[in-house]
Amino acid sequence: MKSISLNLTTEFLESEAVRNLIITGQQNAILTYISIMTIIRRNGCYVHYDDSLLKEVGRMTGRPCSNVDEDIWYLVQFGLFDMEMFESHEILSTRRLQLGYMRRKNTEPIPEEYRIKSAKERRLAERAAARAEKMMEQKNRTAPDKLSEAAPSTPVGNRTLI
Repeated sequence: MKSISLNLTTEFLESEAVRNLIITGQQNAILTYISIMTIIRRNGCYVHYDDSLLKEVGRMTGRPCSNVDEDIWYLVQFGLFDMEMFESHEILSTRRLQLGYMRRKNTEPIPEEYRIKSAKERRLAERAAARAEKMMEQKNRTAPDKLSEAAPSTPVGNRTLI
């Protein structure tokens, strides 16, 4: 059987996210997390949050789908999965998981819309988008002037059409 690394370090149980799960009485969510990470690692670097995931995790943990669904909510809220990606695409993943995946040989590229970007990458993308928007505004401001210069005028009666 193929060996799977789940990114569980000796610090896992002492992490803030896991401590918060335990404090709020959501210890079962840790088992749900390990199950989801197992599924993710089998298939790549993310998983879609849907009924088939809930059923598979329920089968693995012996817990009802409604409990698994609640666990996933806590896992996202406490930062074990990326909240922005979950809210926008219903994807469970982490940046660290994706970086590890991209270092492996012969892997499929991560679809751009599912790739979790660092804060620096987001800032650079925002700046590039702002520059592109500014250039479009400048282009749109100068475009009407160029059109009026380039269009020949045509006399019609007492009026001239441009």
